[in-house]
Amino acid sequence: MLGPDLIPFVKSIGYLGILISIILENGVIIFFFMPSDSLLFVTGFLASQGILDLWLVMLLCFVGSIIGYCIGYWLGEKAGPAIRAGKAGKHIDAEMLDKAKEFYNNYGSWALVIARFFPIRAFVSLLAGASEMSYRTFMIYNVLGGAIWTVSLTLLGYYCGEFLAPEDLDKFFIFVFVCFVITLATMLIFLHVRKTKLEKKAKDAALAARNSAE
Repeated sequence: MLGPDLIPFVKSIGYLGILISIILENGVIIFFFMPSDSLLFVTGFLASQGILDLWLVMLLCFVGSIIGYCIGYWLGEKAGPAIRAGKAGKHIDAEMLDKAKEFYNNYGSWALVIARFFPIRAFVSLLAGASEMSYRTFMIYNVLGGAIWTVSLTLLGYYCGEFLAPEDLDKFFIFVFVCFVITLATMLIFLHVRKTKLEKKAKDAALAARNSAE
């Protein structure tokens, strides 16, 4: 459901439906298929047409994204013991949680932000809870990621509404998606290079300390 097809859907569900959709897609894995990115863009587009209120839409989507991530974290926290005990299926086990925890420790804070732009949002928040990520750290980047995601996509839709016709939305979604992939890939490369440099610096410092001790 993209472009023109999503417009009547958003009109029919109204503000409450938009809020519930954002909460479910961000916090419950089984709703990962819901097109929240497109929904945010379309809500902004409809706001530019005077059909929805821009500020109310952004507030509801922001609140929904925060609540959704919190639900995902809570579900992960509750499922953590079962996963470690091998009772959550063969695809999610203790080793995966340990790797997730290591990933979050390295650059997991930003993973919560980056994941907002992919249909793995609920899975990332679930793993954050299951891997016992600090709730304080989680909430900081939950709020930051939620703000960046909702405001950027909603405003993009709003300002594009000035020159895009409904039938042109599908092509524009593809263009935006490609731009996001390139941007996020660049961010991931930057984080990986930064991590590698920090690890090398730590190893050099440890080696120098060992040599001086000898």
